[in-house]
Amino acid sequence: MLCSFLKTRCLEPELMDQPDVDPQLHREALAALHRVNRLSRIPQVLWKALLRWVPAEQLPRLRLLDVACGGGDVLVQLGRWARSRGWSWQLAGCDFSPRALEISCSCARKAGLEVELFEHDVTRDVLSGSWDAVTCTLFLHHLEEATAVKLLGQMAQAAQHVALVDDLNRTCLGYAMAWTVGRLSRNLLVREDAPQSVRAAFTPEEAARMVRQAGGRVLQLRRHWPQRWLLAFAAEEGG
Repeated sequence: MLCSFLKTRCLEPELMDQPDVDPQLHREALAALHRVNRLSRIPQVLWKALLRWVPAEQLPRLRLLDVACGGGDVLVQLGRWARSRGWSWQLAGCDFSPRALEISCSCARKAGLEVELFEHDVTRDVLSGSWDAVTCTLFLHHLEEATAVKLLGQMAQAAQHVALVDDLNRTCLGYAMAWTVGRLSRNLLVREDAPQSVRAAFTPEEAARMVRQAGGRVLQLRRHWPQRWLLAFAAEEGG
C-alpha cells in the first residue's frame, strides 16, 4: 500500500538535535525553518488562535511563552503584531540549544522587542511559571511519546487560558512535500531531517489523545495548509 510505512510513527534522531551539530549548518537550518514557518503562515495561525481563546480584556497585556522557540521568528512576529495594536506583551522563549537562543536574541533585538530567553530541556526540566498562553511549533515530533505527553501536561498547567501546539501531519502528501523541500535544499540538515520529521510526526488524533492522557482538555483540533495541524488545549477545569 502506498506510504504504508507512515501508518505507524518512526522516531529517529535528527541531525539538528545532535550536540556536535556544525554551527553554520545549524544557523542555515534555522533560517530555512523561518522560511517554512512564513510560507506555512504559522504566525497567522497562532495569532488567530490567541485572539480566539484568550479573553479580550487580557490580550493587551498577554504573557506568552514559546517552548522550543528555535530561531525566535514565530515569537517575534507575534510580538510585532501585538506592538502594532499598542499592546504590551510579556514575551518569553525557551530552547535546549544555546545557539538557537542566541539567534532568537538577535531576531528580537532587530525587531526592537524585549524577549526573555532561557535554556530549557523538556526531557529533563519542569516547565515552570504562569503564563496566559503557551505555544510550541514544529517540536513535538522530536520527542518520545512519554516525553511528549509530559510536555503537553506541563504546557496545559502553565497556561492560564490556552496552550497551542502546531506540528506536521504524518501523511503521504506531507512526506512527499518534505522530501521535495529537502531535495531542493543545499543544507545537509534540511535534506536529511525534513522527511524524517514527517515519519516521526504525530497525527492530530494521536496528539489529542496525548493531551487527554496528560490530564488536559482539547479546545480545538484542526488541520491546515500545508499538511499541518493546530491543537488548542487547556488544563481540566478545577485541575
